[in-house]
Amino acid sequence: MLFRNRLAALLMAVLTLAACGGPDLGPTRFHANGAATRAVTQVPELQFPARIGVVRIVYGRLTVAPAEEQKLFLGKAPPMGEFVAIGPLETRLAGMRSLNVRSDTFKSFAASRNLDYLLVIELAPGRNTGEALFLDAATGHPFASFEVAAPGRGIRNFWGSAVRPGPRRDRATLKIAEHMVPGMTQMLSGLAAQAR
Repeated sequence: MLFRNRLAALLMAVLTLAACGGPDLGPTRFHANGAATRAVTQVPELQFPARIGVVRIVYGRLTVAPAEEQKLFLGKAPPMGEFVAIGPLETRLAGMRSLNVRSDTFKSFAASRNLDYLLVIELAPGRNTGEALFLDAATGHPFASFEVAAPGRGIRNFWGSAVRPGPRRDRATLKIAEHMVPGMTQMLSGLAAQAR
C-alpha cells in the first residue's frame, strides 16, 4: 500500500509538471562551487544499452532477492544493457532511509553507481500481487509500469500479519515473480521498441 501511495504521489508530480507545457527551462540553481545549473522539465529520452538498477521491495522494505528470483529478472537485460541489483546495505551506506527517487541523495547514489534507469519491483505476499515500475534514475520520470495478481490467496503468519523473511516468504515471492515474467518481458520489449 505504501508503494502505491508513493507511486500515486510520483505520478501526480509528473502529471503536474507535464501540464505546465512544453520544454521549460526552470529556475537557475547556484551551487556552493559557483556552478549554475538549470532545472529541465523535459521528458528524458530512452537510450539503450544502459545500466539498470533493480530494486526489490517486499512489505514496503528494500530486500535482497533470493537466487531463484534474481535469475528471473537479472538475466533479461542483454539487448537493453546491464541489470544491477541494488541491496539495502548499499542504500543505507549511501545515507538513504527510504527509497525516494526524487531526492538528491538518491540521484547522487544513482550517479555513483552509473545507473541510467531503475526497475522497482514490489512483491506483496499478503495480497499475492506484484508491481513493477521503470524509472529514469536521474529525474525519477516513470516510463512504464504494470501490476499482476498471482492465482490463489496471499500468505500471512498465524496472527494475520506479514510473514518474516525465510523459506516460506521466499516461496511466496518466487511464485509472484514467476507470474510477473510475461508482463516484465512485454514491458521491457515495449521500452526497447520506444528507444529505437
